[in-house]
Amino acid sequence: MTTITVVAHCLLDPETRLADLRPIDFRPEPPLIQLLCPEAGHLGLDRWAVTKNQIDIPSYRRYCREIFLHHADLIEQFSKKGYEIEVVGVEGSPSCGINSTTSGYTGG
Repeated sequence: MTTITVVAHCLLDPETRLADLRPIDFRPEPPLIQLLCPEAGHLGLDRWAVTKNQIDIPSYRRYCREIFLHHADLIEQFSKKGYEIEVVGVEGSPSCGINSTTSGYTGG
């Protein structure tokens, strides 16, 4: 069975990460789908660290749905054809964290 890896944008494009964060050494094997970075797209490249609570507002959630919709359609089609879907996020990210994220209303 073929696995499609769905990855957070900054894992393949470190220029979208916060300025003070080091790039992550990540070299996945294709096939893969690179998601767009919702924080870079909505807050810009010169953003500061934020928490999930700070960005959990209707306009940000709407933006995230809009940029993910086309990816979701493609992922659904791959899944229906029997592909295994693997998602790789960024630990601690308020948008792309899988097992953990930041929370609260101060800092990020």
